[in-house]
Amino acid sequence: MPDKPSIAVLPFTNMSGDRDQEYFSDGITDDLITSLSRLPDLFVIARTSSFTYKGKAAKVQDIGHELGVAYVLEGSVRKSGDSVRITAQLVDAATGDHLWAEHYDRPLKDIFSLQDEIVRKIVTTLKLQLPALLQWRFVIGQHTDSPEAYDDYLRGGAYVATFSAEGVLKAKQMYEKAIELDPKYADAYSWLGYAYFWGWYSQYSGDNPEILDRAIGLEQKAIALDEAHAYGAHAFLCRLYPFKRQYDQAITECQRALEIAPSYVLAYFWLAEASVRSGKPKEAIGFVEKAERLDPRNRVAWEGGRGVACVIMGRYADTIPIPCCALQPLSRTGRGGRASFARR
Repeated sequence: MPDKPSIAVLPFTNMSGDRDQEYFSDGITDDLITSLSRLPDLFVIARTSSFTYKGKAAKVQDIGHELGVAYVLEGSVRKSGDSVRITAQLVDAATGDHLWAEHYDRPLKDIFSLQDEIVRKIVTTLKLQLPALLQWRFVIGQHTDSPEAYDDYLRGGAYVATFSAEGVLKAKQMYEKAIELDPKYADAYSWLGYAYFWGWYSQYSGDNPEILDRAIGLEQKAIALDEAHAYGAHAFLCRLYPFKRQYDQAITECQRALEIAPSYVLAYFWLAEASVRSGKPKEAIGFVEKAERLDPRNRVAWEGGRGVACVIMGRYADTIPIPCCALQPLSRTGRGGRASFARR
């Protein structure tokens, strides 16, 4: 168990009766995970491990044991027109007892303040200590005042998670619509940049280096709009800069991402990748281990990184036991995406 309170946020159930609304309940879950990931006194399991329980009946005690956490947050979402109902309950993973349970009926435009209430309730229930300078805006972020832009943003997340040529194209269209509705929507710029990168990386849009430059520019735009919230943009730059051979800048960006969101698993992995490429494989293994602890049911996605680091250090015997599938490029491992160090 971690040496501080630990939690897993299970996928909130879509109660709308319409499978096409799945993107919305998944998006709410994502936002809660990332908001909680910014609390320095809370250990938060990564999305990819939490989502392995989606649609499955599992005892909370088993989940707590398998993920190594003390608490589980679960709930449901029902979106209807311009209103939303969210139920949430915080459960003690050791006993299965509910520490609190609440349901919220709000206009869709109040979705961020609703998420804010849930995060605040977790903080007070677990008696977490926040640094005096840590403002609530730092945790929740500015997001957008436009419910329509937020809806387009969530749809974009569902499309980009397919990592297909068609999905990436549709994701870009959704993020661009969100930006058109709210030109100051930092999150939309950040994920639009990653969608451009993935199209270039997968060669869906050719191998034009200008596409990579555009992706980097979009991440920088997101940071300029809302630096205190742009942990994703900083982490994405850590992913992108090595392709420009800017390794030191990549490491700096990931370090900044982890200052903002200490449980952001992708930042640890991309920090490991940048460390390998800058000649620091031993440090990279430590970052891979942190990623695996945050994402224990998705270790195969990270083991390739450990293998590359071991090879560079000449530790071939340590590399052999790593599963073969972990050494293959991974393109469909959940929102955020990961790929082996080997490519490029």
